[in-house]
Amino acid sequence: MSWKTTYPAAALFDFDGTIVDREPLMLEALTDVLRGAGRVVTYDDLARFTGCAWTDVYQQLALSSQLDWTFSEFMDRVLAAGEVLLANGRECRVLTGAVELIERLGQRGLPVGVVTGSLRREVMPVLEQLGVSESLTLVLSADDYGRGKPDPECYLRAAAVCGVRPSGCLVFEDSDVGIAAANAAGMKVVAVREANAPIGHPAHQRLDGAHVVVDTLAEVDDDLLGAIFGLSG
Repeated sequence: MSWKTTYPAAALFDFDGTIVDREPLMLEALTDVLRGAGRVVTYDDLARFTGCAWTDVYQQLALSSQLDWTFSEFMDRVLAAGEVLLANGRECRVLTGAVELIERLGQRGLPVGVVTGSLRREVMPVLEQLGVSESLTLVLSADDYGRGKPDPECYLRAAAVCGVRPSGCLVFEDSDVGIAAANAAGMKVVAVREANAPIGHPAHQRLDGAHVVVDTLAEVDDDLLGAIFGLSG
């Protein structure tokens, strides 16, 4: 059987927690920003936003009415706080097998995309630094759609841009809301455990809604891709 019949029509990757482990960093930055503005919050309070688009975080925290911040001001503060954490030694690691898988799928001629709730100005420098930009057909960020995950809008839009049916798409995710969004779009989902917080941690994500769960993206080979789509050699 040729690879064309065993591979998906398109591969779509979440960014934070799937390609790079930025979610703990950005939750800590968000906590610091809100505390600095006098909001009484803890990291545990904000862990519920894991996997959510920044636009939804801004709206749910009612920052426009309570702190009189525009969305742009809010993001400037959060990203600046993240830079301070990085400068002080906070790490942001690249997850195992992510770069290699993106490059391999791109080399196969598949449309490969990144679909994220982060902003384009956060995502693009990292993807360029990782050297995967040329392997990508699209990057769909929170700037590009309205309703964030678990709404399927972002994934349905990505499929349309790639020119493929949603049922032919394979999504790589790490969060409850991301898995729900992909399922609602009618796509197959591989969930990745590597960056997931342990059971009992407030940021722990249940991954059982995915079609397949792997420890790292290094486990995703041709046999697994074929099995996901119900094919055999």
